[in-house]
Amino acid sequence: MIHIIALYIALIFICAIPIQKVLSWIFIQDSLEKKSTQLLSLSKPPILNIIGQGLTLCMGFLTIRISQNVLFYDDDALFIIGIVIALISFMWSVFNKFSCSNPLLPFILGIYLYFSPHIAWIFIISFLGSSLLFNSTSLGYIFSILTSFLVALSPIETQDLFIPVNILILTLFILRFNSQIRLRFSSNHTLFSSFKQRQ
Repeated sequence: MIHIIALYIALIFICAIPIQKVLSWIFIQDSLEKKSTQLLSLSKPPILNIIGQGLTLCMGFLTIRISQNVLFYDDDALFIIGIVIALISFMWSVFNKFSCSNPLLPFILGIYLYFSPHIAWIFIISFLGSSLLFNSTSLGYIFSILTSFLVALSPIETQDLFIPVNILILTLFILRFNSQIRLRFSSNHTLFSSFKQRQ
């Protein structure tokens, strides 16, 4: 029982780490020291962004993988609770005043990669298409999560716990983007008007 509580506490703090801020702090400190000796300084934001996205993807995959390895002989409900704790601490980060400090897409992609690589491809393609169509990333996330349910119904092999975990992911995303979804479906916002407002 102690190893389960220790895992949950570790998930709370590991998933709440603001990776982009930590990377920018490390590389900005490094570049400030080198800037005094260099005449020409190159900016690093694209590289920092790529590294941050990759680390966030690894965080999503490895937290679920480690939870599954630690809780392998325990009940499946404890594994699902671990996934929910990881998602909640990622979406409402303790270190960022209970707001999301990292990009959501790589973290969710890491979770879907754990269940099946096919789910990850379907999720990313449906996210890109629905975000462009609805002109909203929050609706893109919701639509993509709903689309990933189709993978469980198809002959593509997934793990047994994918459907309950995906239901919980959908619920947490609806809670996270509740105000944006209500604003999008209000009477003055239509699909046609949001399509016309795209830039």
